[in-house]
Amino acid sequence: MDAARPNCFSDFANSSNVSVHFYTEIALPFRTVQPRFINFKPNVPTLEACAISCQAGFAHSAQDAFDMKCQFFFFNDTNLNCYMGNLEFKSNALQSTDDSFITLFIQTAILEEISNGEDFSHEQFNPSWSSYIYRKATRSATTAIQCGALCIFETGPCNIAITDVSTHTCYLGDWYINSTEFESFTIIGGVSHRKPQLGVVFGGINELFEPSKTSDVIDEFRTICQYPAIPTMPNPVSSQAGLYLKSNEEIIYCGGIKQQTLFDDCYKLKLRSDIPKWELFNSDQIPSLNVQLAEVNNNFYAIGGYIKPHMLRRVSEFDKITEQWAPKSSLPRPLSMHCVVVLNAEIWIIGGLSENMTLVRQTTIYNPATDSFRTPGITGELNVARYNLVCGVIKDPKTNHDWVLVMGGRALGSFASMRTIEYFDVQENQEWKILTTQVPFYETNATLALGGGSGGGFIKFGPSRYMLILGSTTDQNMSNSNLVMWNKDIGQFHHIISAKLQNERYMASVVQIPLHTRWTCLPMGNDWVKMVEQNTDHFFQPLQLTGYANTEDTIISNLDTLELYKSCNDFYHLRLVWPELGYFNEWRQKSNFINPGPVLDYQAIAVRYPNFFGGLIHVNDNAQPDGHPDDTYFKGDTRTFGTFGQYAVGRYSNGPDNRMPGPVGNEGTGDIPISVDKLILFVKKDC
Repeated sequence: MDAARPNCFSDFANSSNVSVHFYTEIALPFRTVQPRFINFKPNVPTLEACAISCQAGFAHSAQDAFDMKCQFFFFNDTNLNCYMGNLEFKSNALQSTDDSFITLFIQTAILEEISNGEDFSHEQFNPSWSSYIYRKATRSATTAIQCGALCIFETGPCNIAITDVSTHTCYLGDWYINSTEFESFTIIGGVSHRKPQLGVVFGGINELFEPSKTSDVIDEFRTICQYPAIPTMPNPVSSQAGLYLKSNEEIIYCGGIKQQTLFDDCYKLKLRSDIPKWELFNSDQIPSLNVQLAEVNNNFYAIGGYIKPHMLRRVSEFDKITEQWAPKSSLPRPLSMHCVVVLNAEIWIIGGLSENMTLVRQTTIYNPATDSFRTPGITGELNVARYNLVCGVIKDPKTNHDWVLVMGGRALGSFASMRTIEYFDVQENQEWKILTTQVPFYETNATLALGGGSGGGFIKFGPSRYMLILGSTTDQNMSNSNLVMWNKDIGQFHHIISAKLQNERYMASVVQIPLHTRWTCLPMGNDWVKMVEQNTDHFFQPLQLTGYANTEDTIISNLDTLELYKSCNDFYHLRLVWPELGYFNEWRQKSNFINPGPVLDYQAIAVRYPNFFGGLIHVNDNAQPDGHPDDTYFKGDTRTFGTFGQYAVGRYSNGPDNRMPGPVGNEGTGDIPISVDKLILFVKKDC
């Protein structure tokens, strides 16, 4: 596939039907784009005809594509195939290995909407940021829009796209890496910052109607993360309140119930911690369930809740400096099973149940700065009173107004979940409206798939991707496949059929976290080839590189093929992953560590644990006794004095604590060894 413009480009540019100015061109390997293609048309005679086909769109051509509109296309002028796709779609099918470059045409209006939306921010490049760059685009983009598009398609940890205006060069990077490759470069230009997200679902009631302590992590393309590094909760619990604290990069949860016992405990999980674990913190509050949490200006608030036999009017503020709860003004009415959203430093408190099991229509807005309440719009009343509802905030793409959405829930005296969706236009500030054909942007009634839902959560992925985790549906079905995604092209929530949570759950916590806090959830595609996978208690044999059972509960080793993956620049591009930690070290080196000798030309790319790490070296052929730090085939520990065997690969025995030596931690004194139960080593052939 030729990266140059096809011969029929002039016809396309001069067409009266389709203008090239409506599209942005980028050059990418076919294998990178292939998962985003939804369908293709054969026997398309010209590039112009392919563009017209894209404008005509497609429908129901792939799982989860639904009625998505065509946003980009590629025309293969050799076999006259027209490939069409959508940026919000990604197939789980086996990825192509075709490295040849193609010219992709993306609708400029779509890229501008993304670039100017909440998913991107822009600022001038700071010379100190060179260490965040991990790759120069092979075929450079000349504009910030083009560079941002390359970042969107990139399978690495691309969160920043840097456009050098002096050389018209595009660099890709991430704020959380420490690459050394581009430190000497002088770059003048701007930075576009992406903010990809993950959804975390934890706790709740499982299919046996028992409280759960497990979790699921799902990304914007409906892919379940295999190694989320979210440890099991200290206790199985349901109806607890969950929250992601942006300022601390922590997941917290408070309250809940287990077998008729109410909890007053609060736990936090530090996502940037060397070793992820739930920690109990100050929870001096009334034990309750169905409380809601919200963060405003670095403090968070507990709102409402239930302790038999009463709903609570409680609003409490937790000061993260003093780690104490402080009572604030009481709610206008007791509330439980309500929902909250934060907008413009205020907390919207919506729906729920009040005393005597009465349904609440009223919406109340709490302002923490003034410790006061107000009513939005004229009456602030929902059209349909409901509890166990789901709510969130989106942007109306036509007006750019903020919409507060209310979805699903239950009515009093009924266990059936609702299908209706309501919205409140914050800028209009009038009344709640049912989301129907009366809204000009949407073509059809907006209702929930699966017959409605309740007891779930709302996750926002990018400018137009919204996912609902529905704990229970109209027929009281509790399923691990109760997932729906918003399709803005037709104004509908559609059932997701390609993804399933690992566990069925209802009344769980649903929070949204940045993708950069869990590198092990980054999509890898088939660019990366697994060389080694080793678990605790499963050991290498002396002088035996391969020939193991190759099952996940023993050892996988393909090290005899390592030489095949040397890149054209003589580097080995490697990634050592510790799944339970949520992070990895990624680097390049010229030396083949299968053979004895020093590491040659080590280059850090994305090294989460840099302390005493300098690439992999050959250690020994089992000359050390069992449990010795150097009783390993290879290691990355650079210390030459004493016995240090961290960053081990190919252990002959467990370490002294019956686990394997992992990385060296970043916390404390910076020399604390971390032990792990699993490691995976990947290699990638760059060229």
